[in-house]
Amino acid sequence: MVRLDKAISTDALGAAGGFQATVEEPVIVDGVALVPKGATVVGRVESARASATSHDHGYVRLTLASLAIGEQDFTVQTASLFVRPNPGSEKGSASVRPISADKGIRLDQGRSLTFRLTRPVEMAVNHLAPSQALAQPNF
Repeated sequence: MVRLDKAISTDALGAAGGFQATVEEPVIVDGVALVPKGATVVGRVESARASATSHDHGYVRLTLASLAIGEQDFTVQTASLFVRPNPGSEKGSASVRPISADKGIRLDQGRSLTFRLTRPVEMAVNHLAPSQALAQPNF
């Protein structure tokens, strides 16, 4: 699970843009913390759609692209994450809400998001075998 470092506003990004987030809890595989809490991830806004209807405020589709641990950067591939405002509320939830008709949506700073890896990440780990794959945990 990651937490957005800054808000994502689809009216400012258009249909594409980037974002940065921070890993909320360490990613532990076989009892070893491979990704520490506080590691930085960089993601992409793959697409965004605004809607003028009161029943559908649109969505934003996000993926992660890289993970930074200390001085090392790792390329990651994740499944797309579709984020929508709460359909039962005109104002949306506290952290995802419509901006206004045809203007898109906003994901507030601090919003938690969970991504699923679609490919293993090869990482060298000092106290284990020379190379171990971070299989497919969630971020």
